[in-house]
Amino acid sequence: MSKTFAALLIACLLAPASCPLDSWVPFQNQRVASPSGQRYVVIKEVPKKRSIRFEFCERSRERLAKIGPMSPASADAFALRKKPGAVDRDVGDRLLAKGTVGQLPYQVLVPDTLPGFLLFEQYYRVGSGRAVIWVGDKGVEKLSLTLRDLYGGVPEGALHTVSSIWWSRGVFLDEVAGAIIVVAVGDQIREVSIKEAEVSEPGIARIADWARRGTEKGRALALEVLARKQPDALKAATPTAIELFHDDKESLALRLRAAVVLARAGTPVAADRFFEAARAEDQPREVRQFAVRNLPAIVGEEAIPILRELMRGPANGVWNECIGAFAALGEPAVDTLVEMMLEEGQSNDYRGGAANALGGIKSPRSYGPLLQATATAPDYVANNACNAVIALGGDDLTERLIAILAKGCTQDGRIALYLQRHPTRAALSAIDQALARDEGEETDGVTVSDTDRKWLKEARERCAAADDGRKRR
Repeated sequence: MSKTFAALLIACLLAPASCPLDSWVPFQNQRVASPSGQRYVVIKEVPKKRSIRFEFCERSRERLAKIGPMSPASADAFALRKKPGAVDRDVGDRLLAKGTVGQLPYQVLVPDTLPGFLLFEQYYRVGSGRAVIWVGDKGVEKLSLTLRDLYGGVPEGALHTVSSIWWSRGVFLDEVAGAIIVVAVGDQIREVSIKEAEVSEPGIARIADWARRGTEKGRALALEVLARKQPDALKAATPTAIELFHDDKESLALRLRAAVVLARAGTPVAADRFFEAARAEDQPREVRQFAVRNLPAIVGEEAIPILRELMRGPANGVWNECIGAFAALGEPAVDTLVEMMLEEGQSNDYRGGAANALGGIKSPRSYGPLLQATATAPDYVANNACNAVIALGGDDLTERLIAILAKGCTQDGRIALYLQRHPTRAALSAIDQALARDEGEETDGVTVSDTDRKWLKEARERCAAADDGRKRR
């Protein structure tokens, strides 16, 4: 497989458009515990049935005090199959219910006090089955909701892949209200009352309530949703965010999110030191990623040199977040990103990531440098630059890409794909020159792979049939 093709596959995985790729490991038999570890559910797949058997259990307060909370089983799926007892329940614990459910869950949540547990989405085929299944403490399904029940259909902005519809940003439980909170792409939130089986859309004040209570993961998601609301809508959430930010008993993860909410609401706080501390390599990866991704909201353009240094060397745990932060900064980051992309002696990840960020900004000022990188940079950098310049577009883009193809670069195949969509007879000579570069033989340091050759031949057929008198789009 050529490097160009490999890069295209990676780009497809990261793109927000339809992409025919999914990768699934075998379903994992698992034991999922409540936050206190007093309640838990053992989930095991029924072979060849795409369904599960479950055992819902509770540890007595005496056993909880004596032997401690039940821990979840999180071993590798293949290892679990070699150790069938790895997720079994403790026979000394009370069996509340057992039964079967005709769907493999993608995620399982067990509360401490609510009567039952949640099976969220469908493993292997996300988005095509039941999104929410609530199993009561007697082992009976109390709720069974699809995306149509929750949102009237697939939420706008969902990613369609060959097997799944990736629509969810997260789910958590409100044990006080007895509700399931579902967050879809675009921060579309639904609150599902377990007792009444009613679905509603909560307001800002309600979301702020969830930022105050529950699991840290659920509170963090509520704050993230708030941080993306319009500033004039955040008045109801500001007191909660102020309280969280100034409470030194709260986790760094929550205080970071509260600071972003306040910055978004137009009432910023002095949070620089928190975001600096959160970037340290000894912090949990999720904390580092959030801090880097949201740094521009806290320090503005002062984030540019920080992000640049974080991207030096091979791709690291915050590489994607740096790209996203640069793209969020927009035009003020363009000059620095161009310098990074063309900076010889730096890693391909550093330079290619800069090209990727330029593709997100789509500044006309990056047009020439992106074409330069397409023609001269190493394969991975050139591929990101080529994708970015095609996304940006330009009046003479087709002519410029044809000239690059005629001379030869690492992006023959990518340019061929472009010409398949924008055929012109003016490209025939350049395509023929590219096809003349034999597999395994270098012409000016350039070779043509089997995949590139296939794409070039397909591009030639379309260009030969092109009517150049018709306006190209």
